[in-house]
Amino acid sequence: MMRVIAFFWKTLVGIVLCLTPLTAILVIGWISRAMRRKTFRTWHADSNGNPGNRAFGRLVASSPETRMLVHWPNWFVAEDVGARVRDSRQAGAGFFHVAGIFLSSLGSAFWANAKAGTLAVLSTWAVTLPLMVLWLLSWWGGWENSFNKGYEQAWVGPVIGLGATVFIILAMTYVPLAQARQATEGTWRSFFDYRLLRSLATGNPMAMLKIAIGFAVAGLLIAGMRVGPLALGNLVEGIDQWPQRDVTALKFGYHLGGTVLVFGLFVGLRLMAAKTYARVLLNAVRTGKLRADRLGEVERGFLADLHLLEPQGKDESGAFVRAVTTSGRGILRFSTAIVVLPLWFVFVAEIYIAQFLNHDWLAWVNHPLIQLPWMSGIRFFGIN
Repeated sequence: MMRVIAFFWKTLVGIVLCLTPLTAILVIGWISRAMRRKTFRTWHADSNGNPGNRAFGRLVASSPETRMLVHWPNWFVAEDVGARVRDSRQAGAGFFHVAGIFLSSLGSAFWANAKAGTLAVLSTWAVTLPLMVLWLLSWWGGWENSFNKGYEQAWVGPVIGLGATVFIILAMTYVPLAQARQATEGTWRSFFDYRLLRSLATGNPMAMLKIAIGFAVAGLLIAGMRVGPLALGNLVEGIDQWPQRDVTALKFGYHLGGTVLVFGLFVGLRLMAAKTYARVLLNAVRTGKLRADRLGEVERGFLADLHLLEPQGKDESGAFVRAVTTSGRGILRFSTAIVVLPLWFVFVAEIYIAQFLNHDWLAWVNHPLIQLPWMSGIRFFGIN
């Protein structure tokens, strides 16, 4: 029963925090810490065949650095507040010292979410924001040309927009895994380990296909939410005659519904990326494609605790079988790439179509599934 209450409480708080761009940073930090837990749980599940491994809860609870991962992250109170108080008592601390530890734990999760969220959004912005600003300039240039008839400069908007689109598609083959790695390691540098992340992506085409499909489907739902007000006039009779109070309530309810959708999709996609990252990284280590010294300190330490750092035995197949297998993998990678890139183009096209039908300038520089999980203003046509 307590788990159900905690689930609804944490979901409700997350939805409320997604209503503003500033508080949405806390949601990014919260889900980043949940992604770390998801990565560790995935590795633990894959290590069940190793003798001597403890249950996940007992394993992470044995260390002060990981015991907050026993449960889903909190919004405000430290997850290990009980363990902190117990440790201080066992160390012979006095009443006021124990009380101080307890009080400091009340806001510990809040600051952890703020720190993790700030680092995560800055890293993501460093890659995506310049490209999305080009999108914004492209759209502005197109409308400027349409109204002022600057025919000699007509090429500027389309060329900038096309170039930004190409680079955003390429960036999105990298960003989800990079976000998952930063969440796991907890440092911004891990986001920019391009060689490692690119090798993981190119070596696991089916995993990248899964992520691309997830974003394309989720992006379609977000686009549908943005253009939904276009149909309200036809679906709700006499809506243009409604009193202002009812119109305000309708707009708030619609925005709240969109926020619920954003929060659910944002959490689902980030957890999927974390699980995918855990699987592809472990596969690279086991097959010997990724050496242990290439891993981050957190990754290496946890995998060592699970006895997962040792590569599996060498492939004893004959040369012909290995050649056929290698060729098959190459064909699979090429075939999957042909599908993955168009899927990311579909994701981008959904943004363009939604903007054309219900434009918002801020929506060019912030997509709620990539950066801040916040849906900017939606216009309601024909409603005051």
